[in-house]
Amino acid sequence: MRCDFYTKAILTVIAAALVMIAGRGIGDPQPVEAAPTRAPWLQFDPDVTKIAAPDGSRNVFGRVAIDLDTGDIWGFPTDELGYPRRPAARTPGYSSPVYLGQFDLSKIKRFRRSGKRYD
Repeated sequence: MRCDFYTKAILTVIAAALVMIAGRGIGDPQPVEAAPTRAPWLQFDPDVTKIAAPDGSRNVFGRVAIDLDTGDIWGFPTDELGYPRRPAARTPGYSSPVYLGQFDLSKIKRFRRSGKRYD
């Protein structure tokens, strides 16, 4: 008889705890937000091209990058393979950007995949 009372008491405590856990979100639900995602803002051209500075000061090989937020175009000087190497200095290479111009992205009409236009 004592075992039966103990089992019922434990099961009652477990049931009460489950009701508390299940009912916890009903009275005060917590808002849920999706994690913000940031698309890449700088798009690099995969090919190495000749970069000519607008003022004519440079004419070198490099990679072109476009700022997708503003439409700014930047050229990053590299070697013919596309890497900012400095073999003579025996140090890691770096490439300082050269401002090449800007695309006017505001003039582009944007289309969703469904074909409906939005601005």
